[in-house]
Amino acid sequence: MCLALPLKVVKVLDESRCLVEGGGRTRHAFYEGIDDLREGDWVLIEANLVLEKLTEEEGQQAMREALRYVFGNEDEGEHP
Repeated sequence: MCLALPLKVVKVLDESRCLVEGGGRTRHAFYEGIDDLREGDWVLIEANLVLEKLTEEEGQQAMREALRYVFGNEDEGEHP
């Protein structure tokens, strides 16, 4: 099973590659077919492929949900 992660674009390298950052780690990703990608955009990544561009609100919400999925919500006793 793969988990798509919301990450932030830190640099657009060319027409098909960018650098994304999340969790204190920077990595390469491929974004062919994603229009108008810019530094600071949130994207949904799976297996180093950009699946879609997200709004700022969607990116932050997706990050909260991903963290909750991975680490659980200790306050409510929920564990995935």
